[in-house]
Amino acid sequence: MKLFMQAKTYYIVNIVTVEPEKILNLVQRQSIAVWDADYRGGILSFKIISDQLERVRHITDRFGAPINVAESLGMEKTVSFFKKRKYFFASFVLACFTVVYLAQFIWKIEIYGTRSLSESDIIQTLFSNGYKQSTRKKALDLNEAEVVLLKEYPQLDQATVEIEGSVLLVTISERDSPIVQFDKSVPVDIVAARAAQIDEFDVYSGVGMVKVGDQVKEGDVLISGVVRYSYRSSPSSEQVHALGKALTYESITFEAIIEMYVPQSGAPHRSEKTYHFLGRSIAFSKKSDDDWLSVDLDPLPVSIGWIELPILYNETRWYNKSSCRLKTEQEINKEILDIATSKLSPKQTIQNVDYKLGEISEKMAHVIIIIDCKTNIALEQELR
Repeated sequence: MKLFMQAKTYYIVNIVTVEPEKILNLVQRQSIAVWDADYRGGILSFKIISDQLERVRHITDRFGAPINVAESLGMEKTVSFFKKRKYFFASFVLACFTVVYLAQFIWKIEIYGTRSLSESDIIQTLFSNGYKQSTRKKALDLNEAEVVLLKEYPQLDQATVEIEGSVLLVTISERDSPIVQFDKSVPVDIVAARAAQIDEFDVYSGVGMVKVGDQVKEGDVLISGVVRYSYRSSPSSEQVHALGKALTYESITFEAIIEMYVPQSGAPHRSEKTYHFLGRSIAFSKKSDDDWLSVDLDPLPVSIGWIELPILYNETRWYNKSSCRLKTEQEINKEILDIATSKLSPKQTIQNVDYKLGEISEKMAHVIIIIDCKTNIALEQELR
């Protein structure tokens, strides 16, 4: 009740009287709310809601005791406070609105991980595809930006695009860059990560120690970070951060099992869902004996409208044989390429993929896959 009264406009009043008890008794009999009453030096003071002031005045007039408003508090004082500072608060609200509004946009692009590629070229590629400063964050498809960079620069093995605050962060990794990397301010040699034949070799910085066709062992220096020179007939040297690429060509053969059938478009199916929450899993199965082919979908969060709950579920769809068809050659080729890519490290680049279909069971096929690839064997080693 007290908080409610203080939220309204209220007064601190002073009454000069020698009969404070009689005044307070009459006030209470008329159900007038007062609080924080005090009597000192012949003055009775208390707090009262503004709209009750005249009723109290009628009572004090009967005793010939004048009533004075010492201070106005509550809502009236708050309003007065804001009125006196209205320009300040208007400016503050406008500044907050401006910050919130501008925070919805990208104002800076930062590129990390470049070695041979130019940051300006990457930024220009992003610009030409609509990823630029002063663009709304909601309008940016980060996955699409990653695809754009990987298509534009085949020498990339990875591109990650993220938003932090109002900054678009782009982190890339080049296939031909060394397997282990130091900051460019650190002097390093480029050494062989394993024994191999050098089939491609380029020096960007430092001194080349091998040539194409050479056989190298693990740890051999390929590019030296020690650059020797002569100054005024005196031999000298300088340590630099060696840069370059060293690739070897190789063929990799492995075996895999693939499914030869896929569901027809819009085919009916039975569903099996498993929900995961607080470390527990609950499965709901509708599988029957007629089910022949299963397709696993990516995990998804459970949603109610636009609200995502902290519950994930996996779904497996089961199709009977009459609802399935043989994969096309194009679909098989794509699956083989995906399998081949998953078998390689980020520092290997596919040159060619060939495969042979072996024995085919009712719905599965044994496949022999041969990959011709370039493998990066360069490794940075800090100079001591």
